[in-house]
Amino acid sequence: MEKTSYEVDITWAETPLVKKKPQYICAGCCHEIYITCATKDFVHHPYFDLVSQAAKRERFDLNLFRLICFEHQLKIANKIISKVKDREVYCLKNHLEETINQLKNNLFT
Repeated sequence: MEKTSYEVDITWAETPLVKKKPQYICAGCCHEIYITCATKDFVHHPYFDLVSQAAKRERFDLNLFRLICFEHQLKIANKIISKVKDREVYCLKNHLEETINQLKNNLFT
């Protein structure tokens, strides 16, 4: 995470969901996008339109955008798991792996 030096502090998060370098988005948007992508009822989530617009702006297929998001979350979860033994993170990791496999099956079948 990085902060700008502007009048209003904005925290930026690095993400592979942005194609051009620097690959940063506002941390608040990143948070909403990542949570929305992780929900089971994805298409009915209140921030579904935000995710859809972000994918479109970056010229990603929506399912591929979500897959990239999940893979990034799994990478983050694996880093945390290697440092701490947290059951919630472990459960999140399992959920991410299952959903990644489902998305890959939908994308590549």
